Amino acid sequence: MNKKIKDLADIAWQYACDNTPDDGSIMMESVYDFKYAELIIRECAAVTDAAEDSTPHLTFGDHLLSHFGIEK
Repeated sequence: MNKKIKDLADIAWQYACDNTPDDGSIMMESVYDFKYAELIIRECAAVTDAAEDSTPHLTFGDHLLSHFGIEK
Protein backbone atom coordinates (compact mmCIF):
# COMPACT_ATOMS: atom_id res chain seq x y z
CA MET A 1 0.00 0.00 0.00
CA ASN A 2 1.24 3.49 -0.87
CA LYS A 3 2.53 5.43 2.16
CA LYS A 4 0.07 8.29 1.64
CA ILE A 5 -2.90 5.90 1.51
CA LYS A 6 -1.63 4.09 4.61
CA ASP A 7 -1.17 7.41 6.44
CA LEU A 8 -4.77 8.37 5.65
CA ALA A 9 -5.96 4.94 6.83
CA ASP A 10 -4.03 5.37 10.09
CA ILE A 11 -5.54 8.82 10.66
CA ALA A 12 -9.05 7.46 9.98
CA TRP A 13 -8.45 4.52 12.35
CA GLN A 14 -7.29 6.83 15.14
CA TYR A 15 -10.30 9.07 14.53
CA ALA A 16 -12.64 6.06 14.75
CA CYS A 17 -10.96 4.87 17.96
CA ASP A 18 -11.30 8.32 19.51
CA ASN A 19 -14.91 8.91 18.40
CA THR A 20 -16.80 5.67 19.01
CA PRO A 21 -17.86 3.83 22.16
CA ASP A 22 -15.57 1.14 23.56
CA ASP A 23 -18.23 -1.57 23.30
CA GLY A 24 -16.78 -3.12 20.12
CA SER A 25 -19.82 -2.23 18.08
CA ILE A 26 -19.99 -2.27 14.31
CA MET A 27 -20.37 1.51 14.57
CA MET A 28 -16.58 1.88 14.74
CA GLU A 29 -16.21 0.38 11.27
CA SER A 30 -18.74 2.85 9.88
CA VAL A 31 -16.99 5.81 11.51
CA TYR A 32 -13.67 4.57 10.09
CA ASP A 33 -15.09 4.02 6.59
CA PHE A 34 -16.69 7.46 6.41
CA LYS A 35 -13.63 9.26 7.81
CA TYR A 36 -11.27 7.37 5.47
CA ALA A 37 -13.43 8.25 2.46
CA GLU A 38 -13.57 11.89 3.58
CA LEU A 39 -9.78 12.08 3.97
CA ILE A 40 -9.20 10.59 0.51
CA ILE A 41 -11.66 13.03 -1.07
CA ARG A 42 -10.03 15.98 0.70
CA GLU A 43 -6.60 14.80 -0.46
CA CYS A 44 -7.88 14.49 -4.03
CA ALA A 45 -9.36 17.99 -3.89
CA ALA A 46 -6.05 19.43 -2.65
CA VAL A 47 -4.12 17.64 -5.41
CA THR A 48 -6.45 18.82 -8.17
CA ASP A 49 -6.37 22.40 -6.83
CA ALA A 50 -2.56 22.33 -6.91
CA ALA A 51 -2.57 20.69 -10.35
CA GLU A 52 -4.34 23.70 -11.88
CA ASP A 53 -1.09 25.66 -11.55
CA SER A 54 1.31 22.88 -12.49
CA THR A 55 2.17 20.76 -15.53
CA PRO A 56 -0.50 21.60 -18.14
CA HIS A 57 0.01 18.48 -20.28
CA LEU A 58 -1.08 16.13 -17.46
CA THR A 59 -4.74 15.49 -16.65
CA PHE A 60 -6.13 15.78 -13.15
CA GLY A 61 -6.36 12.00 -13.15
CA ASP A 62 -2.65 11.76 -13.94
CA HIS A 63 -1.86 14.05 -11.02
CA LEU A 64 -4.01 11.97 -8.66
CA LEU A 65 -2.48 8.69 -9.75
CA SER A 66 1.01 10.11 -9.38
CA HIS A 67 0.24 11.59 -5.95
CA PHE A 68 -0.96 8.26 -4.60
CA GLY A 69 1.83 6.30 -6.32
CA ILE A 70 -0.51 4.35 -8.58
CA GLU A 71 0.59 3.25 -12.06
CA LYS A 72 -1.60 4.30 -14.96
